[in-house]
Order: sequence, then C-alpha cells, then structure tokens
Amino acid sequence: MPTRSTPSSWKTATRSTYYTVNYYLELDKNSDEYRQYKALADDVANKIHAIPDEISSDNAEAFEKAVTIARSAYNDLDAGIREAMLDPQVTQKLFDAEAKLAEYEKNMDVYILRGLLQEITDEKNVTESEKQFVQKAEELYEGMEPELKKACHERGKQKAHSGQEVPCGQ
Repeated sequence: MPTRSTPSSWKTATRSTYYTVNYYLELDKNSDEYRQYKALADDVANKIHAIPDEISSDNAEAFEKAVTIARSAYNDLDAGIREAMLDPQVTQKLFDAEAKLAEYEKNMDVYILRGLLQEITDEKNVTESEKQFVQKAEELYEGMEPELKKACHERGKQKAHSGQEVPCGQ
C-alpha cells in the first residue's frame, strides 16, 4: 500500500514556525528585544480585551469596530509572537467575539427582513396567498448568498437610521 508523504513546503513551514516560536520563547525576558516583542503582543491583547463581552443593539456598532480593530492587530502580529506571547484565552476571546458578531448579524438580518415584511402586511388587509408569499420570502432569504444578505442588512441599517427607503445593495 502506498504511503502518503507530507509536502515538503508544509514540513518547511511547520519547521519554520517551530523555530520562530522557540526563538521568541527563548529570548531573555530582561532583554530589550523581548520587551519590544512583548509590548507588541500586549498591544494586541489590549485591543482584544477592549471588545465588549456581549453584543446588543445598543453596542453592535462599537462591538463590530472593536472586533475589526482587534482582528487587524492580531493578523499584523507575527505568527511566532502570537503563539509564544499571547495567552490562548485572549486569542479565544477574539474568536468567540467573531462568532458572536456573525450570529448577531445573522439574527439581525432575519429581524430586519421580518420588519420589512411586516411593513408590507401592515399596509393592507393581507390575503392568504400574500401570507404565503411572505413566508416564501423568509425562506428565500434564508437561502441567500452571504453577499446579498449583507447588502440587504446594510439597507435595513440605513433605513433604520434615516427612516428613508434605501434601495437594496446601495
């Protein structure tokens, strides 16, 4: 039976990461170099800690901004420094916040859609076929591509803030 070998580029990348992480771990904690790298890691940790613990309609915009700032800082930090100097619980807070944000946006999209559909049904006496149309629209929304959902989500946010009708995707 043939054996599967690991690609040499993967071995090189793994070896490289291993040596990079070890380089940071083996630095003298009293050296200027260590303090410089630790300061970078601490800056990222502080940005992650700045993310609110929970997301709600009151803080959704600030929550999203904090997650974006923290993710950008995290991505900009050298992988070796991240692994060697960032507490895994801090890193997990970023991942959890991103998951909360995604779930909130998904729920908000449905909430906005239901609000828009409610506007339709409030404008006149709704027939049974129109109720079925609304239900079908909800089902179709659930199957939309993420980009289109995002465009509709943005439209709903703009309408909520301005009170004006905003074409979807603009």
